[in-house]
Amino acid sequence: MSAEVTPDELAACRQAIERRPEHAPEAGRLPEVWRGAGGREARVIYLNFIDPTALPVGAIYRTWVVQLREGRVAAVSYFLSRRGAAGDETLPPEAV
Repeated sequence: MSAEVTPDELAACRQAIERRPEHAPEAGRLPEVWRGAGGREARVIYLNFIDPTALPVGAIYRTWVVQLREGRVAAVSYFLSRRGAAGDETLPPEAV
């Protein structure tokens, strides 16, 4: 598992997110936090356009998930979380 994300991977992720209609709040912004997992052939990149640790308790934020296969975007999705005092909680899609 590697936390390093290359500039090319980050650019591919941003382009893929910008093609999604849900990206509007993040349009034109650079992600503040990102991390990657996996190897060269299959990777998953997690991106936050807001640093979750800087948010107040109760705030809801979006984490984008981009799957790469052999360096190309295979899928883009996101999930919502609520910032908590003792840790963050992932919300079901219908919660917001």
